[in-house]
Formats: sequence, C-alpha cells, structure tokens
Amino acid sequence: TGSMLKLLRSDYGTSDIGLLKFLSSISKEFHFSRVDVAKDDTSGSVSIKKIARYIKDGNLTTRFRGGHQIKKFKLIGEEEEDKLQYVPDGETWYLGSRSGTQFRFYDKKAQMNADDLLHWT
Repeated sequence: TGSMLKLLRSDYGTSDIGLLKFLSSISKEFHFSRVDVAKDDTSGSVSIKKIARYIKDGNLTTRFRGGHQIKKFKLIGEEEEDKLQYVPDGETWYLGSRSGTQFRFYDKKAQMNADDLLHWT
C-alpha cells in the first residue's frame, strides 16, 4: 500500500529505485509471492483509450501472449421504477498472467471519482 511504501522509504531513506534494490538484495532470505509497482499518470500521455488503440492496432511489442479487458458500468435512475441509464464507469486492461508477470492499466479517475482531473491512469 502507499502507506507501507512511505514507511519503508522513511525507515530506509531511499528512493523507489533504492527500495527495489533493497528488496532485491533481501530476496535470498525472504520469499516474495507478489510485488506491486504502480505509476500514476495525470498528464494524459498514457490513457486507457491510447493503450486499447495501441493493442488493437497491433502496435504492441511484448513477450506477453495474451490479456483481457474489463469494462465497468453503472445503472442510474432517479426512482426505483425508472428506466435505468447505462453509464460507463471505468475500464481495465490486463497483459500477462496472474501466475507470472502481469501489467494492469486502469482508469484511476473513474475509480476515485476524480472529476476535477482530466486524466488519471
């Protein structure tokens, strides 16, 4: 979690790269079943639409041979008897497999209801 990362940074006084090197150095003594690395982009240089287009257009060079996509939505109505309106509510793309290396790209803006931001992936 972000709070654990802050704690480790303060304890070891290091950058993200330094922390990864530290974890690598102790990997012989401990077993890590999973390590998550996250990078937020609010500039718009990486977006779900760009990633999807890149994959669908065949412009991706990777060792991964598969992945999957999840599209979330909400059904909204004022009253219980109203027709519900379909509202897109985020999208996630996975490359790789859970048992190996996996990349996940998702719409953080939708997840956090951050309407004040233009982009957040």
